[in-house]
Amino acid sequence: MKYVIGGISDQTATRIQRPSTKSLENFIRDVCTIEDNGMSEEWFEALTDKEDITTYAHLSNLTMPEWEKIHALPMNALKTVKFYVDQEKHLAAAQSKTTKNKEKKEKSKYYY
Repeated sequence: MKYVIGGISDQTATRIQRPSTKSLENFIRDVCTIEDNGMSEEWFEALTDKEDITTYAHLSNLTMPEWEKIHALPMNALKTVKFYVDQEKHLAAAQSKTTKNKEKKEKSKYYY
């Protein structure tokens, strides 16, 4: 798991736990560890065996209608997994944007 410190305001900061996205198994295990529910084996088995979702990339690229067709997980489990997938997409996009801005600033230094 990775930790990201994100500021809400100048006086407060939040600590966000990020599940690993290296594999579906790592992702589900980390989500269940964060949630402290002990359901990682059941959730992983439901996604891989019953829903034929075998990679994190596959899970993260599901459309809303595809999410709604997943019946192997209870609704609360599905909402929890989707929350962490959406959070990871958002944080990864923000991180990518920050990296691009830093690279842009570095390049602009050399043109003056």
